[in-house]
Amino acid sequence: MDTAALRADSLASLKMDISAIIKSELKSEEFSSLKSELKEVKAETVNSTTAIRTEMDAMKHTVSDIEEGLSSWSSEGSNPEKAEQKTTVIIAKLHYYQNCVHVLHRARETGPLHYKGEAIAIFPDYSTKVTKACAAFNNVWNLLRGRRDVLYGIIFPASLCISFNGDEKEFLDPEKAMTYVKGITAT
Repeated sequence: MDTAALRADSLASLKMDISAIIKSELKSEEFSSLKSELKEVKAETVNSTTAIRTEMDAMKHTVSDIEEGLSSWSSEGSNPEKAEQKTTVIIAKLHYYQNCVHVLHRARETGPLHYKGEAIAIFPDYSTKVTKACAAFNNVWNLLRGRRDVLYGIIFPASLCISFNGDEKEFLDPEKAMTYVKGITAT
């Protein structure tokens, strides 16, 4: 036998041995457990994706509720010329909470702000949980809007305070607030 044939025979033998080893390893229990773990990961990924999609749908609903609430808060909403202008959003993060409270207080105190003829609106940036809790009171706000004999507002983190005829009530539950408001609107 020449060396080329010997080499080819050795390579073929090695390939068959390696192939047999790989096949035996693939049939082992380790591979089965790895396969089952991969199936679990795939199922968990599908469940996580479904949960994320559900949360996204809920967030879209919450955002539309917030947009509805913000559009009713805007004093510029009734002016069609201003409604056509593009709004620029600037998010400012303040290092100290007390500075944030001071800025929001001053913004409420001074009324509409303007810079170079453009209106500036300042809103607090609440967490998703607080925003959802506040949005739950939207129907109550809609019933109270335009009533001069009732004072109302949100107290942080998410309770609705209503003052009517000197009687002040605070609500954490939107349904209880709605029942109370329906009672005072009947009078």
